[in-house]
Amino acid sequence: MTTVVRIAVLASFALAIGRVAAADDDTPLGTDAAFAAMSVERGSQRAFEAYLAADAVVFRPGPVLAREWFAAHEQGNGRLEWMPVAAAQDCSGQWALTTGPWTYSAPESGGSSVGHYLSLWRRDPDGSWRVILDNGVDHAPTDGGVPSLESAVAALWPAPRAKTCRAGDGAARLHSVEAALNQAVQSEGLPPALARVAAPGALAYRDDAMPESFEAAAAADTVYARGSMAESRFVGTDPDSDFGYSYGVVVASGAPGAPATTRSAYVRVWRWDGGHWNLVIDMLTPIDAKDSQ
Repeated sequence: MTTVVRIAVLASFALAIGRVAAADDDTPLGTDAAFAAMSVERGSQRAFEAYLAADAVVFRPGPVLAREWFAAHEQGNGRLEWMPVAAAQDCSGQWALTTGPWTYSAPESGGSSVGHYLSLWRRDPDGSWRVILDNGVDHAPTDGGVPSLESAVAALWPAPRAKTCRAGDGAARLHSVEAALNQAVQSEGLPPALARVAAPGALAYRDDAMPESFEAAAAADTVYARGSMAESRFVGTDPDSDFGYSYGVVVASGAPGAPATTRSAYVRVWRWDGGHWNLVIDMLTPIDAKDSQ
C-alpha cells in the first residue's frame, strides 16, 4: 500500500471510530469502536487485555486461549487499527458480533497489511461487553466493500419473528449439526457441505479476498475436496438466544493440487430461525504446516 493511500485509510478509520464511539459506547458497535481507539492510544495488546473475556480465544494461527497467549508475548511496536462498520446482536441482548476492515503498520520496515476481522462478544453480568473470539483475514488494499458488508450483516440478522428467539432445546442440536457438517466435508468436500447449511446471503471470510458470498468463495474452497477432515474444537450456544458459534480445524484431503499439509482454522457463526440452525458466517484462516494446533 502506498504511503498516501495508507494515510487516507488510517484517517478514515480514526474519523469513523470517533463517530461510532461518540454515538453509544454501550452497543457492541460502540464498544468495539472504543476498543479500536484504545489500540491506537495504548497499543493493541493493552487493548485486548482490557476487553477480553477470561475464556476468549484468538488464532495464532490455530485457536489458543487469548489471555494465556498475550501473557506469554510482549507487545510489539506495530500499530494495529480497525474500523467496526457492521454489527449484529442476538435477540437476548447477551451475544453479538462486529466486523470491519483492519490495517497493521510496522514502523521498522515501513510496510503495512490490511484485511477484515470478525469479533464475537458476550455481555458480562455487570452489563459490559467482552470479546470471546477474534480472528481476521488479510487481502489486497481496496476502497470498496464497507457499505455492502454493513447491509449484508443486517440482512443476515434481522429482528426475530415471534417465537423464534429462544433456541430452547434446539441449542443442544447445534452440536449434531456441526458434526453432520464436518462429516459432509469429508464425504462431499467443503463447498457443497457449506451450501447445505448456509443461510441466504451467508458470508465467507477468506484470505486474499474481501468478505464475499459462499458462491464466490467456492473456487478457493475446492482445495478442501472430498476426503478432507474437519474437526470441531468448540461449539457454543445459549438456550435463551438465537446465536451460536463454533471453531475448529479443517485439513485438505491431499488431492492433486492440495498437499496433505494444507489446513485452516475455521470460525462459524450460526443463527437459529425457530426450527433450524443456519450458518451465517464462515471464516477460514491458513495454519502453517509446522504449527501443531
